[in-house]
Amino acid sequence: MKNTFIVLFLVLFFGIDAMGQEIYPYRNSEGKFGYKEKSGKIVIPAQYDRAFNFSDGLAVVVIDGMAGYIDSQGALVIAAGFDMAGSFSQGLAGVKMGGKWGFINKSGELVIPCRYDKVWAFSGGQAKVKVAGKYGTIDMTGHYVIPARFEALWFFSENLGRIKLSGKYGFIDKNGEIVIPCQYDEAWAFVDGLARVKMNGRWGYIDTTGKWFDSKKNGTDWVNQQGNMY
Repeated sequence: MKNTFIVLFLVLFFGIDAMGQEIYPYRNSEGKFGYKEKSGKIVIPAQYDRAFNFSDGLAVVVIDGMAGYIDSQGALVIAAGFDMAGSFSQGLAGVKMGGKWGFINKSGELVIPCRYDKVWAFSGGQAKVKVAGKYGTIDMTGHYVIPARFEALWFFSENLGRIKLSGKYGFIDKNGEIVIPCQYDEAWAFVDGLARVKMNGRWGYIDTTGKWFDSKKNGTDWVNQQGNMY
């Protein structure tokens, strides 16, 4: 028996029982977990070591230290054979076996081999992965969209992703091309056409082309001006 903690990804959806009610994990006085409605009605009796919220119609449960998946009726649809497991998103879920992470489908088939040090849930057809201390993204077949070469990689905002390379921050497009050079000491995500950055001890703002502004007002005026030209 393995005493393994289960790390889950952000839960996107709750389970729905046969009566159309959302169900949630609960813990009984003996430390076992099951599921019940908000009203308190027990739908799935407490029988699991751990239990987590539903996502895409399935929920991770832990049985004898191993993770598997149940449906909203309590049927074990994917056997508890994983060291760790994450919630389903876009039909795939990250699982850990033998010290590495991969992805399974809802039939429990390993569709992307366990070869990553860490994975994140799929969104927009891509998942962030970590390999040998570097970050990139893969598609739903396991092929790299953005090779794992960055020291840090954040999710995209306004079609640009914040990255860290050689200790400096910059931005890439969705093909992984660096469109704003890694030259900033600090960088925030883009909001309304501007990103706050720090370079050579100075804070300022840049637009999506990398043009520098000393103040947010100047940057906003420029962005609005460009928008009015089209």
